[in-house]
Amino acid sequence: HKLKIEAGQGSFSIGTKGISSGKYDAFVEKEDKIYWNSFDDFYTPSGSPWPRYFRYSGNDIGFIEWSKKREIEGFTWRPYNDVLLNLEESKIREFSLCVEKCNADLILGENIYHIILSGELENIKIKKCSKIPRVSFVVDSVKNQEENYKIPLYSVLSEAECVNIYNSPLSKPFDCTSLLQFKNLKELGLNGNLVNVNILKELKKLESLEIRYVPDLTELPELITWKNLKYFIAWNV
Repeated sequence: HKLKIEAGQGSFSIGTKGISSGKYDAFVEKEDKIYWNSFDDFYTPSGSPWPRYFRYSGNDIGFIEWSKKREIEGFTWRPYNDVLLNLEESKIREFSLCVEKCNADLILGENIYHIILSGELENIKIKKCSKIPRVSFVVDSVKNQEENYKIPLYSVLSEAECVNIYNSPLSKPFDCTSLLQFKNLKELGLNGNLVNVNILKELKKLESLEIRYVPDLTELPELITWKNLKYFIAWNV
């Protein structure tokens, strides 16, 4: 591939021909193995590795071995086949995974600071986690739930202290009761349409609460409910 990258572009995206939809910087064939080390010679003007962020739609898992030696600020991946992903030694700071018609089993390492899960959340299993990261769920990308959006039970992440929920204001509501699996929550971010907001009173350890694009907050408990609350923001509600 020969590519012309605009100055200031810190990301790079790779799609798979005939499968990936949308705009990508480069496309590869369905069965292609990507030579990830081809990026080793590229740097930003400040001297850090380039690209800083990757978006990849395809089935090659070679980036896992490569990321053990090369730090990556953010990697967004959409696989099309079932996969067991061992990220124990990967140096990926923020890892975003979207699955739809396949299944993904994850083993997370201590270098992952933030994990973002989207698509069919029931198809994503967390097998092991060396260090609990910040966790975000994009619930309005879920297609197989007929009623309100809910988060599956992630027992390995039950000790998570920071969780974000991303929904749309006009989508069906996210059911806040599924947040009760995270009893140690200190930081919570909620975006979009919600239901059973009153259940948040059970999250006794909350120190930070951020609410954005929520059309109905009539059931929100009084802020005095959370004795440890230090930070609160309500924006576009």
